[in-house]
Amino acid sequence: MEQKEIKNMLIILGSVVLLVLVFFFITSFVVEKKQKDPLILQPAIQYDEILVNSILNRSPEKYYVLVAKNMDNTNLYNAYIQIAKTKENALKIYTVNLENAFNIDFLKETSNLSIDNINEIAFSEDTLILVEKGKIINSFEGREDILKQLEVMVK
Repeated sequence: MEQKEIKNMLIILGSVVLLVLVFFFITSFVVEKKQKDPLILQPAIQYDEILVNSILNRSPEKYYVLVAKNMDNTNLYNAYIQIAKTKENALKIYTVNLENAFNIDFLKETSNLSIDNINEIAFSEDTLILVEKGKIINSFEGREDILKQLEVMVK
């Protein structure tokens, strides 16, 4: 009788050890797979995308602001912007996404860039603005005009 109890105890103990080992290997496999996942990115703060209401109060004194409503064009614009940033004496270039919920009120049927108050500004299409000392001194509206100016900036 005693020998049968020892045998049963060893079978139970062996089963428990086997079960623990199975869970250990399954868990280590899943954790290892998650750690190798390349889509896990560290959060980063970016300072180049701004809101419409801060277009005129950025630094330095002179800079560009690219206001884009058509996100299909932004990859092309960003390619030029990245090249322009590498140029010596390049002006800072900020971007504004008009599809952002905070900016949607500034998307109108017709543009208004001659303003005294930032709340009066309106955009009807993608626009590149040159700002100096808090005033809009030049603007380029539409994809073609923006691309022409960006090409000038990268030369």
